[in-house]
Amino acid sequence: MRKNGHLKKVLGQVAYTSENEGLKANVWEHEVEPGMLSYSWIKLRPDENANSPEYGGPHSRDEIGNGSTKVPAGKTGEDAAADDLGCLYKHLIAKPERVNGAAIVQETSIHFWFTPPATWTGEAIHQTEQAAKVAAFCGGWS
Repeated sequence: MRKNGHLKKVLGQVAYTSENEGLKANVWEHEVEPGMLSYSWIKLRPDENANSPEYGGPHSRDEIGNGSTKVPAGKTGEDAAADDLGCLYKHLIAKPERVNGAAIVQETSIHFWFTPPATWTGEAIHQTEQAAKVAAFCGGWS
C-alpha cells in the first residue's frame, strides 16, 4: 500500500541476474523494473511454519503475485533472505561511503539492530539472524 508516493513497508524484492537477461548484478527494491522476474516478501520466507497468511504462511505463498514468498531454484529461504539483506546492507552504506569514503566507513563502528515480529517462530528468528550475518550485518539481535 502506498502513502504519499512511498511504500509503507519494504517488500524484500530481489531480481536475480541468473533469471533476467542483461542484468550485471542482482537488483533490489526500487531497482526492480516491471517485467523482471523477481521475488517478493522473501524476508518472510524463513518462517516456514507460520500459519497466518497475513505473515507469509503457507496459504499465502502463491496468492500475492509474481514470485511472492518463493525463492529461485537451488536457494533456501535463508539464502534468499541473505540476498535481500545483503542488498539492504549495500544500500545503507552506499551514501556514507560516497560522502566519507569507503576507508572511513570501514573504520567506523556501525551497529544495526533487528527486531523480528513477535509472531515468528524461534527457528525463523534464528534463520533470519544467520541470513543477516551472511549479508555482512553483525551486532545485536533483539
